[in-house]
Amino acid sequence: MIQYEKKLDKVVKHKSLLLFAGGAILAIAAKKIFGSDSTKKFCVKTAAKIIELRDQAEKAFQDVKDNVEDIRF
Repeated sequence: MIQYEKKLDKVVKHKSLLLFAGGAILAIAAKKIFGSDSTKKFCVKTAAKIIELRDQAEKAFQDVKDNVEDIRF
């Protein structure tokens, strides 16, 4: 158990360096992933589908709202 604690102390001592290195690696990986054409196409298709679903939901909500107003008056 003491050996494990020594290793953990070394990691904690260099925490800032490890966080910086992890952030740099993540930034490089994200640039490569988001720079690819397939990722861009996927994001555009997903955004278009979300907008379409939002429009459908707004229409359905408006229909329900109109029906409630008809019943109420």
